[in-house]
Amino acid sequence: PFALGVEYAQSGLGATYAGAGVGWAKTRLEVFSWQTSEPTAPRDGEHDYDWRCTDAEVAEWQQAGVSRLQASLNPSSSWGSRSVTGDIRPKEDREDEYREWVAALIERYDGDGVDDMPGLVRPVRHWVVGGEWSSFWPSDDAPGYLEVLEMTREEARAASEEVLLGSIPFLLLDVFEGNEPSPEQVSTRLEDPPPVVRNSTEGMHAILDRPELFDYVDVHSL
Repeated sequence: PFALGVEYAQSGLGATYAGAGVGWAKTRLEVFSWQTSEPTAPRDGEHDYDWRCTDAEVAEWQQAGVSRLQASLNPSSSWGSRSVTGDIRPKEDREDEYREWVAALIERYDGDGVDDMPGLVRPVRHWVVGGEWSSFWPSDDAPGYLEVLEMTREEARAASEEVLLGSIPFLLLDVFEGNEPSPEQVSTRLEDPPPVVRNSTEGMHAILDRPELFDYVDVHSL
């Protein structure tokens, strides 16, 4: 069924959009980033999570009546990522801590009554791993992205069997530009190297060749 939603959910506008009939909202990339909810590295194996930002976002939109949220799960971290401007995968010696963060994040919003966010109206089921197959995944490294997607899926599914993970959104604004481009035009536009606005088609195909790792495909056609 058709649904009307808003991207990206801006704090303070939940009630306004709900009043206009919006039923879905996609969160901003930084809200559910590793950095936002765990700004400092664990000490002696103890995590110091800060859920204030994520709780506030979920609470505002749900309480306003926007019943469904798609949350962008972002692995970027100043202390946990290999680089915040290049390869944003978790460092090899931080992968366990990333997995623990994913598990805690999914658990907080899965609505099962265990370690849930106080006042959670309904579960957050829909997640998308990574901001976009563009400069938002700056390494343009599909094998590296798939490593992150695989470890994220393992932990998310262990926390909740009902969670739905989307692939990283594919930015295809130039591919489908115009009034019904022909299959030949689409094929030509998909040839590598792509425009600077998106990552490689080869990488996109490599991700799509692993459908067991995601439940739905997310496309940004704009």
